[in-house]
Amino acid sequence: MWEVEADALGNVYVIGGGTPMQLVKYNSAGVFQWIYNTPYDTNNGDWLGALATDNAGNSYVTRGSSAAITKVSTTGAVIYSVNGGAFDEYWQISFNCDQTKLLVGGTRLPLFPTGSFKSAMIFDINPANGSVISSVYVGWSQQAGIINNPDEVRSITSSFNAKYYFLTLDSIAAIDQMLGSSCPNPLATGISSTYNFSYKCEDFRPNNGNGPMSAIVADANFVYTQNGNTVHKRDLNTYGILATATIPGGISTGPAPFTGGYQAGNSGIALDNCGNVYVGSSDRVIKYDGNLNLISSTAVPYRVSDVEVSPSGEVVICGSTGTSGSASRTGYVQSVNMSACAPVTLVCCDANFCPLPTLCANGSAVNLIANTLGGTWSSVPATPGLNTATGSFDPSVAGPGTYTVTYTLACGSYSTQVVVGSCSSMSVCLESNGSLTVSGGAPTYTWAAWNSATSTPITNSAQCTACGYSWQGFPFNSCLNGVTPVTTCSSPAGFSNFGTGVTVVPPAGKDTIRVTDGLGNTLVINGL
Repeated sequence: MWEVEADALGNVYVIGGGTPMQLVKYNSAGVFQWIYNTPYDTNNGDWLGALATDNAGNSYVTRGSSAAITKVSTTGAVIYSVNGGAFDEYWQISFNCDQTKLLVGGTRLPLFPTGSFKSAMIFDINPANGSVISSVYVGWSQQAGIINNPDEVRSITSSFNAKYYFLTLDSIAAIDQMLGSSCPNPLATGISSTYNFSYKCEDFRPNNGNGPMSAIVADANFVYTQNGNTVHKRDLNTYGILATATIPGGISTGPAPFTGGYQAGNSGIALDNCGNVYVGSSDRVIKYDGNLNLISSTAVPYRVSDVEVSPSGEVVICGSTGTSGSASRTGYVQSVNMSACAPVTLVCCDANFCPLPTLCANGSAVNLIANTLGGTWSSVPATPGLNTATGSFDPSVAGPGTYTVTYTLACGSYSTQVVVGSCSSMSVCLESNGSLTVSGGAPTYTWAAWNSATSTPITNSAQCTACGYSWQGFPFNSCLNGVTPVTTCSSPAGFSNFGTGVTVVPPAGKDTIRVTDGLGNTLVINGL
């Protein structure tokens, strides 16, 4: 059993199996209602996807590769079953705030749009007929492995702020529900998730697929993620980690052979409207408070793969014994009384607006573009350079500095930083204590030192992984670049970053230093 959902009446829907994958419905008392055999079968080479169920009880089931989606009514009747694009893959699914949009995180291949073997994509699908309304590229991986920089959106969730938060194999990011179409640069921006998932990111789904994970969820205040053995509380805007907790009985193993990265042995994460967090483990389901302090746990005889809070206040979980490599397995779906509050109910409030690049203090006024009209603008610190009615921002009036600009509607608000730089020429002083201080230019400053070309032998695992390759242990004890053995770590001549900020300490022995400001201007010092 891979994923579990509940409708507005507390009926429970679960997908499981692989030959074929099946969709099963139970009523709110746990009584079996019906079973539907999906057209997706691992014996046919299908890589199985995910499940989403709307409030009315309609279920959407995907095939990961090649992309397909089937809609099944609350009575078990097929409403439609359609294929996606020939080069697309559908993994995790999420609805928007009012369930008028069905967002699917997935992949497009080959070599589009970045030259990577696989590029992470988000698809906006019409729930009425399964057609793709639009799609947007949201990033790619830099992991070393058997396939050239693969990446896929493997987990996705919606939030109060009309955004979709998602995990790729190595990153966490967000994009607004318009998929960035109103902004000059629609690409989502994010940071490393610190998870470094393997190309097959889990070990509990059928063994011929890459598998989605139920590993990310958000409310009005925070976003929470898990990777098998650790759960994180994160900032909604920066995705930075605010709190961390170890998952009792949680499993994360790696690096995986050939592909590198780590595999989760369990999954599942959910929230209630009191801010409690419910997480699946290899042998239990755990309840944390909003700051990830452990409240309680309930033991189960299987690995949990998904967790849901139902309208009746139950915590519904599903999972299976064994792993994808086990010859015999048993699947479970179970409800647990963990004194849960009601499920989180999303509110449709799109206060998002397009970010601005770093501005020059002698530049012209620019207009902040909001997705929803009728709100008001404000900034901290307050500046007459911001027109609070129209959103026009004049950097020549505001002056150099960093301003937190907020757009407020009756239903909520969204904030981001606007940076105004002096944009004067940079100069660097060598201080008496040996540090370097830059003036002029525009923040933020990045410092780099020139390194000559090097070539060093690789004789152990640490040297191999430090060079970005994958180490294959006993009996091979060899270092691989993809599938090609390598014995040396070669680094071409070039600059490498060593610090940020106005003042830094240069690396010992380095004589050529480069500083780059927030606008991309550079100053190179030859002969420090």
